Amino acid sequence: MQDLSLPPYRRIAICAAAIALFVLAYGDRAVLSAAMPVIAKEFHLDAAQTGWVLSSFLWSYIILNFPVSLLVDRLPARITGAVTLFVWSIAMLVGGFAGSLGVFIASRIMLGIGESPTFPLATRIVRQWSSEGSRGTVLTILVSSSQIGLAVGLLGSGWLSASSGWRVAFVVYGTLSIVFALAWIKLVPSEAPRPKKIRDSLSVLGLLRQRSFWGLVLPGAAGQYGNFLMMAWLPTYLHSTFALSVFQTGVDASLCYVAATALSIGLGKICDSTALHARLGRASRRLVVAAFLLLSSCVAALPLVHQVWLVLALIAVAVGTIMAALGANTALASDLLEDGSRIGSVTGFSLIFSNGMGLAAPVVTGYLVKFTGGFQGAFVVAGMILCLGAILAIALPRRSLRL
Repeated sequence: MQDLSLPPYRRIAICAAAIALFVLAYGDRAVLSAAMPVIAKEFHLDAAQTGWVLSSFLWSYIILNFPVSLLVDRLPARITGAVTLFVWSIAMLVGGFAGSLGVFIASRIMLGIGESPTFPLATRIVRQWSSEGSRGTVLTILVSSSQIGLAVGLLGSGWLSASSGWRVAFVVYGTLSIVFALAWIKLVPSEAPRPKKIRDSLSVLGLLRQRSFWGLVLPGAAGQYGNFLMMAWLPTYLHSTFALSVFQTGVDASLCYVAATALSIGLGKICDSTALHARLGRASRRLVVAAFLLLSSCVAALPLVHQVWLVLALIAVAVGTIMAALGANTALASDLLEDGSRIGSVTGFSLIFSNGMGLAAPVVTGYLVKFTGGFQGAFVVAGMILCLGAILAIALPRRSLRL
């Protein structure tokens, strides 16, 4: 349901808050990636064990995505956002003070619980407070803002880990989340709780039977595989392959994500400004999703590149096109959904599948690195998955989604 009763500047501010929520969430996730070389050494982890630790955040995140998204569609955005921010800030603080690997993994599971409403909530806010003509661009900015969060997280935590220790980085970013929670309560307007609907279980079964639903989920899953591979392993890859310091890997990775963000937003803007959708119908965005996923498969060429700046450029292109594909895929879901008020639920349910692939990426990569001694096989596998996602994006989505 749209709410355009507020002045434009207020609606822009609310959408900006949703984007900032996404930035902070990914910034907190990046703290582990940047500090992982140091953490792995402290806890004596091999590559396979490192992969499991990197994926531990997703264990609870995936399970809760759908049930939490149902609450997101019913509860006021102000309350939901404040609660999720407070929970994940506590998780970050616990992780910073963890004295054992078990406690540290428990803090990552708690972080997944806290952040599980983030994407459905942000998507619902954009749907509710943005105009239809700008929604595709705003959603692309929303998805791409995750890369800004990663850049800020990698840069800041890389510096903090190198200068003050990785525990300080966790505490600092956890404190920032508390501060933002207070700002969120002030900025986001209050709403009446939405009425409970009784058709959720039937809607789930109906979605699973629809070709268009799988046409959204499977390309999204392919994109998330590549996304989570980079999000989890990029600093460790740069550190081990090019013998860079923890601080330098944070700087290089953050620059890479800044470039990727600019590329993805630019691509999203270009696609929104064309007449493509009018000529080819409501499902035309699937062609855009396919094109971007195909471009992102260039990640498979990384084993052939041996200069750091070329590696970073190639990763920026791959990550930027993945983000553009995921943004276009989210906008496609909004286009195809007959009942727009259920966008949070549909998004949350689809994340079970796409983030399931995201969970697999750090673990599969860890085992490939352990048994092959390098990242070559991991990047080739990612390229193949992204190509498959492009094919499915073209072949599957056609009709409106009915709930």
